[in-house]
Amino acid sequence: MKGDTTLPPRRALRTTDAARYLGVSASLLRKMRGRGPDDPLGPGPVFRRLSRSLIVYDVRALDEWFEQHRAASGMTESSSAQLRTASERTATTEESHRGARSVGRRHSAAGGR
Repeated sequence: MKGDTTLPPRRALRTTDAARYLGVSASLLRKMRGRGPDDPLGPGPVFRRLSRSLIVYDVRALDEWFEQHRAASGMTESSSAQLRTASERTATTEESHRGARSVGRRHSAAGGR
């Protein structure tokens, strides 16, 4: 449509966003990239390396990986939802802390007042 500026939902997430989506740390996702199918813990989620420093995860692949590991660990649907909710709360808290820190920096740069 002409003039329509809405964007479709994101299909790919960078490492930090993918980690937040799954409720794990970004360093864990980085470590899982090196795990192969013979690793006792199994491989991590499928990712794509778009350039030397840009790695993205397809949201559908993250969902599939999460469900496979949820089933293998015996995690129930309700505990899975709790994990996702906790992850979302953490992301919101981190964003609010970042905003508070930037306000503090502006405050101290303005002479402490």
